[in-house]
Amino acid sequence: MHRITGGANYVGTVLIAAWLVSAAMGPEAYNTVNALFGPSGTPASVLAKVANDVRAVVESVEFREKTKHLGILTWGTTPQELDAWTRKEIVRWAEVAKAANIKVD
Repeated sequence: MHRITGGANYVGTVLIAAWLVSAAMGPEAYNTVNALFGPSGTPASVLAKVANDVRAVVESVEFREKTKHLGILTWGTTPQELDAWTRKEIVRWAEVAKAANIKVD
């Protein structure tokens, strides 16, 4: 019984810590992002074609109508915008991991 209680306390502490970190970082911490990534070296013309096609769907009236009841705000970006956002997020979460002394094993 003691191990179960200890495990529950540990999980509860982790969840509270995650919530506090998210709350401290503001509403952006609650955002969910879906993105498509391709292999390194994918030709720019292929990336542009996929990005344009996906953006056309995501920004269409039909797609927005089908997803609005889910509370989803949709938008498409360019490969360059996704790259810049991804690099910013890596720096942001690396700082969080460092502050929390999180290490990769």
